[in-house]
Amino acid sequence: MPSVVSLVMKFSLLVLGVLTSVHLHAAVIDNFTQATNDRFTNDASFIGAGYDWSGVGRTADGNWVTLLGDNYFIAANHFRPAVGEQVLFEGHPTGYTVTGGQRIGSTDLWIGYTTQTIDLSLKRYSITTSAATDLASTGLVGSTLFTSGNGTSTGGPFNHVVGQNQAESWISEGTNTFATPEMILAFVDGMGNPSNVGWDQIIMFQNSLGDNVNNYQTHESQLVNGDSGSPLFSTSGGDLILEGIAYAVSIDLPGNFIDTAGDFDNPLITTDDANPDKSELRNASYYTYTGAYTTEIDAYIATIPAGVPEPSICVLTSLSALALLRRKRS
Repeated sequence: MPSVVSLVMKFSLLVLGVLTSVHLHAAVIDNFTQATNDRFTNDASFIGAGYDWSGVGRTADGNWVTLLGDNYFIAANHFRPAVGEQVLFEGHPTGYTVTGGQRIGSTDLWIGYTTQTIDLSLKRYSITTSAATDLASTGLVGSTLFTSGNGTSTGGPFNHVVGQNQAESWISEGTNTFATPEMILAFVDGMGNPSNVGWDQIIMFQNSLGDNVNNYQTHESQLVNGDSGSPLFSTSGGDLILEGIAYAVSIDLPGNFIDTAGDFDNPLITTDDANPDKSELRNASYYTYTGAYTTEIDAYIATIPAGVPEPSICVLTSLSALALLRRKRS
């Protein structure tokens, strides 16, 4: 934790996916190209090449789902698929109908399921098992992570671009303060009272080229409205590991991101704190940290009815042959 001047600011979390006054638009990714960042361009230069993305799906209206098991998936509670809606995956445009689901405790995580086993060729992802109490204990400090977001203005079912960022801050369930470089910020409500968060969250800043406090990524990314529920992945060997589910953003957070002499370096200089240097303001993306809630997730998964396997080609062929035989005999 940096030794800093504390600053209590009024700023709001823009909860992604539910702000009807904000139109869906493309995720912010530096140095974006279709070849390097669009999953469905299928180019060899794609930054996620070598990893299996087939278990990341969406609904027709843009809700994100990430497969965890035979017939169940994880999403954001505030931007989840509705019961009766279909979730769609690459190569499976007909989709699978959502039968039910449940919010995990008081978090923004939601586990949904179908009555039918989802095609077993699609990737199922493991959730991190680190029950962290701070950013260091997540084991993610310094690791490049994959973010996901909308690629166009429509947010359709097969619309998925991938960026990069690093976990740079943390806020614990039941608290309201978190760190930017050399500053401590606090959430407050409209009355100026501390506003505690309801679950553990990873915070990622959108750094700029030239920042020397946090590690700028070639395809540095930032969430936008409509990206709620998208997965945050680390990597282990050749696998993607689920670390978080996108929740919200904040705009223009102050901090000493460039690490130059000035008011952010010296707690005694406070005259500019109310109007911080514009070059030092950064946006932030918030992800519900899935590793903190694996016990609750596993407990609910244990209650989900098993899915019914899809009929195999052989079974369908046999049924067709039987129907033909019956017609011939009639």
